[in-house]
Amino acid sequence: MVATGFVSVEALGPVRADVGEGPHWDADTELLWWVDLLAGLVHNTELRSHRLGTWSLGRPVGAVIKRASGGFVVADSRGFRYIGADGTPGDEIAVLSESHRMNDAKADPAGWLWSGSTAMDFTAGQGALWVLRPDGRAEQVFDGLTLPNGLGWSPDGATFYLVDTIQGWLRSWDFSPGVGITGGPRTIVEFTDQVQIPDGLCVDAEGTIWLAIWGGSRLERYAPDGTLLGTVPLPVAQPSSCAFGGPDLGALLVTSARRGLGERVTELDGAVLAISSPGAVGLPAEHFAG
Repeated sequence: MVATGFVSVEALGPVRADVGEGPHWDADTELLWWVDLLAGLVHNTELRSHRLGTWSLGRPVGAVIKRASGGFVVADSRGFRYIGADGTPGDEIAVLSESHRMNDAKADPAGWLWSGSTAMDFTAGQGALWVLRPDGRAEQVFDGLTLPNGLGWSPDGATFYLVDTIQGWLRSWDFSPGVGITGGPRTIVEFTDQVQIPDGLCVDAEGTIWLAIWGGSRLERYAPDGTLLGTVPLPVAQPSSCAFGGPDLGALLVTSARRGLGERVTELDGAVLAISSPGAVGLPAEHFAG
């Protein structure tokens, strides 16, 4: 199965990330924000001109999310840190030891920030799910994970989705914005391949889930019950995450990584890709309410 309807796939400029991650579309400025995780870089890309802006944070960063009050919040190797609109680092909320780091993160419909943490060496069971409330309180929601990765919500906010890349599952929970997880989990997809593994995801306006398959050169599209609806082949080996963007939320923007490919690396590995007309439109990205 190949998803039909997309017109083209293009690289957004010449930059190639070691580990590109965390795409976040800001409709106000029409910029795609994303990170080069282990390099500690926060990038923004203008879709039309491919103009690139970069901030160096000096430590690993898994995701960058816009704040409703101005500036940004990042999930990084200490926990969470506020960043000014000009890239100046501000206050941090340190909740992790030096042997751990945050990975992917997103804001829910109520503006709470959710993030998964992992051990730097991916020790089994040492990962956790965290939430940062708008008042600055951070707490661990549950532990026992290994590499929590893609996360998102159904259009009505009543279902929360989370991937664990190494444990090999996509799960859903009942959810209430402003309250949190209220029921579950339910494993809706299990992955047994140890090379082609699930990574970041996004949810479209119809409620279907688009999932990047690291090592598999593709996106997979799932119904909320875990039925595979189709795949989109990609010209990169390690797609890492995806987000809808563009003026009408009609482009699918995909980060990727060069790390670990050695002699197999190609010209496009590590690029941010834009898929035009993927056959779906996205949901507006939520801002952190703090």
